[in-house]
Amino acid sequence: MGCGTSKALIEQLPVPSHKGTLDKSNPAAIMSRLTRAESYTSLYDAGAKFIPGKKERVNMLEEKIQTAASLMSFDAEEALSIVKKHPDLQGQFTNIIELMSLFQSKMYAMYVAKLRSQDNEHDRKVISDFLALTGGAAATVVIYVDAMEKLGVSYISRELLQSYWNPDDELNEDEDEDRNSNTTTSNEKIKAFEVICGLRHYWVDASDASEHFCMSLMESGLLQFLVEDVKHLNKDEEDKIEASIYDTSVTIIHNSARHKQLQQRFRDSAVVQLLTPFLSKKRDIKLLTLLTLSYIINENENELLLADGSDFEFLLSMVEEAWEEEDHRTFEGYSLWELLKGLSNLAQNDVNKKLLMRKGVLDHLKPILKNGETLEKEEALKIVWELSFDKDNRQEIQGDSEIMQLLEKLKTSSTSGTAECALGALWVLAMDKKVSKESMQNIPFPPPPPPPPQTTSGALPSPPSISLAQPQASSVHIMISYQWGNQSTLLQIREMLRQREYQVWMDVDNMKGSTLEAMADAIEKAAVVLICMSQRYKESTNCRTEAEYAFELGKPIIPLLMEGGYKPDGWLGIIKGSKLFFDFSGKYPLARKFEELVRELGDKGKAPTAPDEVDSQIVAVKHSQVFAGAPSKDVATCHKMMF
Repeated sequence: MGCGTSKALIEQLPVPSHKGTLDKSNPAAIMSRLTRAESYTSLYDAGAKFIPGKKERVNMLEEKIQTAASLMSFDAEEALSIVKKHPDLQGQFTNIIELMSLFQSKMYAMYVAKLRSQDNEHDRKVISDFLALTGGAAATVVIYVDAMEKLGVSYISRELLQSYWNPDDELNEDEDEDRNSNTTTSNEKIKAFEVICGLRHYWVDASDASEHFCMSLMESGLLQFLVEDVKHLNKDEEDKIEASIYDTSVTIIHNSARHKQLQQRFRDSAVVQLLTPFLSKKRDIKLLTLLTLSYIINENENELLLADGSDFEFLLSMVEEAWEEEDHRTFEGYSLWELLKGLSNLAQNDVNKKLLMRKGVLDHLKPILKNGETLEKEEALKIVWELSFDKDNRQEIQGDSEIMQLLEKLKTSSTSGTAECALGALWVLAMDKKVSKESMQNIPFPPPPPPPPQTTSGALPSPPSISLAQPQASSVHIMISYQWGNQSTLLQIREMLRQREYQVWMDVDNMKGSTLEAMADAIEKAAVVLICMSQRYKESTNCRTEAEYAFELGKPIIPLLMEGGYKPDGWLGIIKGSKLFFDFSGKYPLARKFEELVRELGDKGKAPTAPDEVDSQIVAVKHSQVFAGAPSKDVATCHKMMF
């Protein structure tokens, strides 16, 4: 669920007639309205109603909503008293409510409390999105930093946790005695410590639920604190306290790293180098580390995983374990889908493709393709699709009759995502044949024979019969191959090209026929292909399918840079090679870069000038010379998927 749901809930905010119109696009206005005692709401879609009146109380669904009502009217003491009547709620709410009370942010305490009490993924996402969109997530980072300053620390350490650990928590006797000898701390510091612990556990839940929340946390500077936590751990020592610090810090990083717009931030902060030493730890830490790295490790850093291949064997063993469990989860709680997603991420690297095949990855995928849940099947199909970009793998997969039969069966699935992934894998597996066939079609027609000598009578014989149906249509358009995140910029470029009389193929307006066949047809007919480079483009199986096919056909390729600072590597770096590229990332004025692109294009992609009216023999000769070998299929389009 995207931000649309949260925005829809914000639209439910009451607007008293005597207060005028609420600007619902302005977070500050939303905050102001929500914190007014005469008009507040839980924004929780489980049946809670708006509560009119400054001190009026109404019967809500449960006492948790009463807690929210008290907080909304800025009566934190009453809220705490309600919570303390319910021991089962106390552990979930108390620390967070006290935390928010310290900073006069009681309104947010309601949402935090609701988040902590929700098992329903949809509800957790709604609440987390709302907090992020209205500044609550960023406020929690400010609160965290303030609490750290009260304790006089800049990172979470073993010593800090030993000093303030709750006596009710499990500790061995030596640790308990050590802690009791250092309990001369002030109540203020104890409360600050509780705030820190409560927030860290809250962030784990919220970052798992909401992309917006992750973005807000990272933009507010939380990453530097998480990195410092890990930096100061003793990497040679494994104990309960240090493991808990690592688990919380890296779980927040892992949840945030799933979102592509944050991944470069982690690379720039050297998170890969920071986490790699923990691959040698016990399995729970190793698995968290490996799954986190799978999202952010780049081509140059991939060798850190290749020392002996044991990390790949480990991940495959976890896939096997999760598959055999009834709930398809490992002992640590990771779902089979999460493990397959990690494999899919790692399979994007071409070196890893070969290694995974050697480790027998297909044998692990077959039972999932047969009997897995829908999302599990789709992720397994994406892995096969990724593996198929390697030519040696293609031959091996084609020789596995069981895998090929499963792909053929799944391409007719009633679930569109499953069918599209199966078709994508099959298409790449057949790419060599398609390239060979297209190359044969592009063999130029032989020139027409010279006219025969005149007869003795001086008359010319009848002209040879020349079929006007034989020559095929010319390559006359520019194809734009792109990832949907850059669509708005490329729509501008498309319109500007059309104004210069270029014919442009872009998938937003040429919907027709089979997705992959339409894409292939567009490439085959292209005079030039614009490859729009970004990290997302590189990681998309659809985009790679397009780019690889254009490259294999020898089509002229012009790279466009769509992401500032991005340096293509791996397969995309190979295709770019030493070609001149044009920067449309926003670093330079678009109009200026467009003029440079037009100069590079020249007449490629413009419709050919219609020939003069001449007799059929000359027309036929012109067609055979100028348009020889161009494919004759109708131009169609593909509907891109985002992976």
